[in-house]
Amino acid sequence: MFKELGHNVIGLDLGIDAINYGNNIHSLNLMNIDLPDFQTDIKFDLIIYNSVFEHISDLDSHLEKIKGILIDNGSLFLRVPGIYNLHHNSFHKFDLLNFITLPHIYYFSVTSLTNLMKQYGFKSKKSNEIIFSLYRLNTVDEKTILNDYDKLNSYLEKEDNLIRIKLRNLLNMIKKYLRSILVKLSLLDFVKIIIRGK
Repeated sequence: MFKELGHNVIGLDLGIDAINYGNNIHSLNLMNIDLPDFQTDIKFDLIIYNSVFEHISDLDSHLEKIKGILIDNGSLFLRVPGIYNLHHNSFHKFDLLNFITLPHIYYFSVTSLTNLMKQYGFKSKKSNEIIFSLYRLNTVDEKTILNDYDKLNSYLEKEDNLIRIKLRNLLNMIKKYLRSILVKLSLLDFVKIIIRGK
């Protein structure tokens, strides 16, 4: 889309299939390299990390590189799965255990991500808990740390309880459905005898 709008676009990825697809099908300029190893004299207006940031073990090298190749007041767009978005997140089956067993190294809320970005000189321009976040490279040294530990704990306890309630309700529905089938087939008493072992 940015290329179609006339912008100069460079993409980096570690997946060779994605690179081949973008280069061959869409005539993009994609390279098989990690950002810290990318050498360029170009300064960028915008850098996008879409569902990548949570997988990076060395965020320091990425953020330092980003600062070095962004123009003054350049923007960084980050898309990561938000921890407060579990109750809407069908990709993770609305389940914390599914969310944390994927190869995520970090789990972000807007607060924790913004705290991290402040340490590297970025100011939040817009963000939500899904998380879609836009940060601007900021010359003001603002490193105040905010804490959402209690809020997050409360949210996760609530989500855990909601998941248990949903499972219990689902099991009760299945039980009622099976019971009605057994009654229609006149097998309920027979099944009860088998379950009791008599």
